[in-house]
Amino acid sequence: MTLLFLSCLFIACSEDKLIEQQGDNGVEAAFDLSISDNSNLGLYRGIFSTMNSSDRGTIDLMIKEGTSSRAFLTLSDGTGLKFSTSEVIVLETKVINALFVADGASFKFSVNRDGSNPIFSEVTFGGEDAALKGAKETSRLAVTAQSGTWICTVGCGGSPSSTWSVLFVTGDGTGNYAADVTTMILAAGVDIGTTTGNTQDTCIDGGEVSSCDIAGATLGGAFTWTGTHSYTSLAANCSEASGVWTDGASRSGTFTSDVTCFTQGNFSFDPIPFTPNAEGTGCATEDNTFVASNWTDTGNPGSCGSGAADVWYSFTANATGLTIFTTFGSTLTTPFWTIYDDTLIEVDCNVGNSFGAIAITGLVVGRDYFLQISGGVDVG
Repeated sequence: MTLLFLSCLFIACSEDKLIEQQGDNGVEAAFDLSISDNSNLGLYRGIFSTMNSSDRGTIDLMIKEGTSSRAFLTLSDGTGLKFSTSEVIVLETKVINALFVADGASFKFSVNRDGSNPIFSEVTFGGEDAALKGAKETSRLAVTAQSGTWICTVGCGGSPSSTWSVLFVTGDGTGNYAADVTTMILAAGVDIGTTTGNTQDTCIDGGEVSSCDIAGATLGGAFTWTGTHSYTSLAANCSEASGVWTDGASRSGTFTSDVTCFTQGNFSFDPIPFTPNAEGTGCATEDNTFVASNWTDTGNPGSCGSGAADVWYSFTANATGLTIFTTFGSTLTTPFWTIYDDTLIEVDCNVGNSFGAIAITGLVVGRDYFLQISGGVDVG
């Protein structure tokens, strides 16, 4: 039996004040945000949706002095569209209706001379009316833009799902940072999202993973919503939001962002369950086969860990022992594994340099355990 182990992808993060910009989305080099903190120049992030909810996404817009400014729209399906303007924007002058054009899409952009009150207007996409809302990112305030869906699950009467997008303007995502929260909720061709009255609070700094409570209402207070905004620094500073909404009467439903950072198995709090062979250390054949590839480095390698991409599993001991069979593919990739009890205290581990079967003893029948793998092993 051969296990194939895929190599990990490591993503380097830039410092807080630097935005690493890539060619296709209009940013060619590291840009120091602090240079333009109090001017009309700099980086603006926003949320996008067509009014008929057929398309949604996020947008990054870079305003530069003395050269053509550009914007890049990333749709929820991963495709993108690049915008440019022929207008040359001058430092610390009010921008009024600068026209940005792409293939089949356009919008106008206005902003005060100090970078405040950015406004997107006359937005079109693929022949359809659309909407954009945005905020300026500075060295002090990060902007997180998320697109997603707003779905009716109770009392719907055939109501279709709509787009739901949210824009967080906050600190670094740790601690109890209050946030300006802007929503865009398209329902029957009308944006009922709000730019005020929404909250983010009760933040818990979990180190690798942090979360905050979020809440708000739609225009006129017809709907209220609550949820969670979760962050991780382990997957390119990824964040996601989800929750529930209600109209206080007959209708209610859910909302969720398109981005998913916390795939089951990526972290110990959301492991993949399995049932080991009840024969425990006495078994002679493999019962489960696991391969760790394309996962996230959770930063918790244990004393025998590899410090590379890993995947978490959970099991309830049905014997006092467990046999782990370590086998290698043709690439001779070294697997690492660690077993923890239900309090995440390390029980045993292997650095990956042993072939064949390894017997683990001292497990308590009925107790829950975690198995963390970097590489691949078979569990009997």
